Amino acid sequence: MKLYKRRPGVVLTEVAGEHLLVAAAGLEGVCPYVTQISDSAALYWELLGETDSFPALQELAAARLGKEPKELLLPLIVFFKRMQDSGYLLTEDDA
Repeated sequence: MKLYKRRPGVVLTEVAGEHLLVAAAGLEGVCPYVTQISDSAALYWELLGETDSFPALQELAAARLGKEPKELLLPLIVFFKRMQDSGYLLTEDDA
């Protein structure tokens, strides 16, 4: 199973009601310095601090949002892909 974790040095903050991922100094060229994300993406980011597996995050997010896990499959795939492509999310295979 593939495991996921937030890149160290990236924090979630809120400014003027908007959720932002902000990268610390030293991460130049690894990921963008700042990226605005949606409310649901902010929740997913926070839940990544509680679990490192996609299925567990899907279950946690569904419970928190009052939805069925299958309803979050596509939004989570999009979130994980965007975070991986931008460098905010690290992955490893659990062999």
